[in-house]
Amino acid sequence: MKRLLFFLVVLGIVFVFSPAAYCVDETGTFSVFATVEPECQVTSTSLDMGLYLPSKGLKKKGTVTVHCNDDTEIEIGLDRGSHYTEKTGNAPYREMTLGGNANTDFLEYQIWQPAPTGDQPWGDSTNTPNYGERVSWTSSGNPKNFNFDVEIPIGQHHLTPGQYSDVVNVLLYITGPPMP
Repeated sequence: MKRLLFFLVVLGIVFVFSPAAYCVDETGTFSVFATVEPECQVTSTSLDMGLYLPSKGLKKKGTVTVHCNDDTEIEIGLDRGSHYTEKTGNAPYREMTLGGNANTDFLEYQIWQPAPTGDQPWGDSTNTPNYGERVSWTSSGNPKNFNFDVEIPIGQHHLTPGQYSDVVNVLLYITGPPMP
């Protein structure tokens, strides 16, 4: 009796785990997919302009680094900054304020676009008229540095001594490729 029981258990195990025990009458498939959306990151660092002397002015270079996935088409712009003045007949000047607070002491400065545009103010790309066009670029999937110049013009003698500052936002406009 024990042998018969043992034989039936072994036979059951063989039958359950045997490939012939399973019968496939129907098959089906399913798809796996994902949509990759354009994505970018922008990094930049603060720019210390140094000591300003009204008789000399200042000019320094800054860099914005943009990293987007492959074939992403973008335009890079800047906002007005925390303080902004539009002079009649001139390109816009951004303004730094003493201690970063709104007051009557404003140190004017301009940001100039990177090459190949060059020698064109990089103004407020969020407003019309758009002083300083946006910079266009199609990503290869690798980070790209965009250099710019910041210039504080000579002759600003009306200023109280101290540290002046402003904050400018870098704006990325994804223009393509179109989503499927």
